[in-house]
Amino acid sequence: MYAVVCQPGPNFRPESLVTEQTMEVFTRYMVRLDRRGLLALAGDWGEGVIYILNVSSQEDAEQIMREDPAIQSGIFRAEVQRFNALISGMGYFNKAVNQGSGSF
Repeated sequence: MYAVVCQPGPNFRPESLVTEQTMEVFTRYMVRLDRRGLLALAGDWGEGVIYILNVSSQEDAEQIMREDPAIQSGIFRAEVQRFNALISGMGYFNKAVNQGSGSF
């Protein structure tokens, strides 16, 4: 998994809410990623947003980031970082403990 961490870019308007600047195009893009099974989650991150991608390589995550309309328009600038889910509501943590990967 990889995280795309988006912060205000050169065309970000601090006087407006993030949702007023990006919601329509960003939401459409996130829906497309979700339908393709690539989006694990997305949400607010400080002044920006973060989305977690279910992809196997940094290159795939960077390509998805470059296609993001909010990044293309300069509302956000972003970087990709590797993301390892240790605890989640999806059962990953419980599964790892039950398989002997952890002890408590």
